[in-house]
Amino acid sequence: MVRSIHTLRALLLGALVLLGMTGPASAADFCVSDAGALQAALTTSASNSADDEIRIVQGTYIGNFVYASSQANALAVLGGYLADCNGRTLDPATSVLDGNQIGTVLALSAPDAAAEFLVEGLTIRNGKRSGQGGGLYVVVGAHGSVTVNRNKIVENESV
Repeated sequence: MVRSIHTLRALLLGALVLLGMTGPASAADFCVSDAGALQAALTTSASNSADDEIRIVQGTYIGNFVYASSQANALAVLGGYLADCNGRTLDPATSVLDGNQIGTVLALSAPDAAAEFLVEGLTIRNGKRSGQGGGLYVVVGAHGSVTVNRNKIVENESV
């Protein structure tokens, strides 16, 4: 009986140590300066179980950028950053996402989760999609939220 108690204590102590080592996921900040890095940051953010911030360096990014997740985390996609992402000019003309008339420019999707999305300081242009959301397409589950602040969304089509 005494041996069983010591074994149980050892198992519980080991479990507590493992829990302390893994800890909760922490937020990730990404500084991106090209289209590939932007998509990689969106993909990582969709599955890392953390609230994330993607800082987009000033410039033009050609592509169709997608975040698709089932996690209820916050994601901020922010434009206007300088090359080192330490400074920012909150002017949508400085960071442009351009869909090149091929699909949705920026799609943020967490239909079954209470995700919180913030899109700020971007020009979103030249998207073309059959249905809704040629430029910006966002879906969140119940109790989710979407904030679109100080952006310029132009020259997009939903056909």
